[in-house]
Amino acid sequence: MIMTPRRTKIIIIFIFALMFSVFAPFYYVNRLVWAFDEARNATILKIQYTKEKEIVETVTFFIHSVTFSIFSFVFVILCTVVLIVKLNSKTKWRKATAAKGANTAEGVGVKDKMVVKMVTFISSIFIICFVPGTLIFLFMALEPEFSHGGRYKNIYFVVWSFSFVMETVNSSVNIFVYLKMSSKYRAVFMKTFLRKEEK
Repeated sequence: MIMTPRRTKIIIIFIFALMFSVFAPFYYVNRLVWAFDEARNATILKIQYTKEKEIVETVTFFIHSVTFSIFSFVFVILCTVVLIVKLNSKTKWRKATAAKGANTAEGVGVKDKMVVKMVTFISSIFIICFVPGTLIFLFMALEPEFSHGGRYKNIYFVVWSFSFVMETVNSSVNIFVYLKMSSKYRAVFMKTFLRKEEK
C-alpha cells in the first residue's frame, strides 16, 4: 500500500535527479577537451582541470560518499527495526485473535517469525558487510592523507581491498539465504532453473 508503482517511479526519478545534481559540478571541473599532444603528433581528448577542482571535489565527496552513505546505512537499520517491530506486533495480535476462537491455531505466527528472521538476517549481512566502506569514507573525510596518493596510501589500499571483498560477500550470499529461508523463492528457483516442482 505504501510503495505503489507511481510512488516508486517518483522516488526513482527523484534519486536520479539528486545524484545527477550532486555529480554535475564534478564533471564541470574535470572537463574533456581536445588538445594537441606533441609526443603523438595528434589532437586527442584530454582531461582539463579547472581552478575550482579541489573545493568542488571535496564538497562532492562529502555529500556523496559520506552523507549519502551514512544516511542510507542508518535508513536501512531504522527500516529493519520498524519492520521487525510491526511483524512481531502482528504475530501477537494473530495469536490473541486465534486464542479467542474455539480451536486455537498452533501454526499462527510461524510464517511471520520466519519473515522476521529472514529480514533480520539479510539486513545484518548488509550492515556487517557495508560497515568497513562507510567507516573508510568517514575516515577519508577526517584525514586528507588517507587517500590513494596520500601518506597512508598502503593502508588505504589494504582496507579498501577488504571492503570490496565484504561488499562482494554481501552480493553473493543473499541467494543462499533466500533459498534456505523462503519457501516461495525456493519453489520458483527450483522450477525456473532445475525444472522441478517442490513438494
